[in-house]
Amino acid sequence: MQLRYELTLSDYLSAQALHAKRSGLSYFSRILGYFICPALGCLFLAWNFASGLFASSPAIAVLVPIYLLACPLILRWNLRRCYKRTRSGNDVCTIDFEPNLVRTASASTRSEIEWSAIRRFSEDNRTLLLYLAPAKYIAIPKRVCTAEQVRELRALFETKIRPDPASA
Repeated sequence: MQLRYELTLSDYLSAQALHAKRSGLSYFSRILGYFICPALGCLFLAWNFASGLFASSPAIAVLVPIYLLACPLILRWNLRRCYKRTRSGNDVCTIDFEPNLVRTASASTRSEIEWSAIRRFSEDNRTLLLYLAPAKYIAIPKRVCTAEQVRELRALFETKIRPDPASA
């Protein structure tokens, strides 16, 4: 089977969100940055107004809540920056799933990966990830696959990828 796609920012963000779910700590830090910090910022801002802290220490009373409220924007900006830095080009990727290996190619890179080098796979409703190491993966957006191809890929991954005993 062969897949051709361009990894968009949306695909990258979906892959990062799925990757963040791999452990409790990374998942918690994602929730902290996107939900808890802004909520604390709102509470701190309200408390500052109610307690009159703006009059005695306006810099702290404004800067801390603004930073907490801006955490999701800062995280999004950082992910966008990482997306741009890790891209070798905006060209189309091709992935061939062959019996003995996985071939990837784009205008600037080519690689052959033995199935034994793939440690595990993960998926959600938008993305499939093939892990080569704990933090190194190939992202495959499901938007480029038909439902039948997703089922075929899942079956292929379940037969070809042997769980890494060290990561279990």
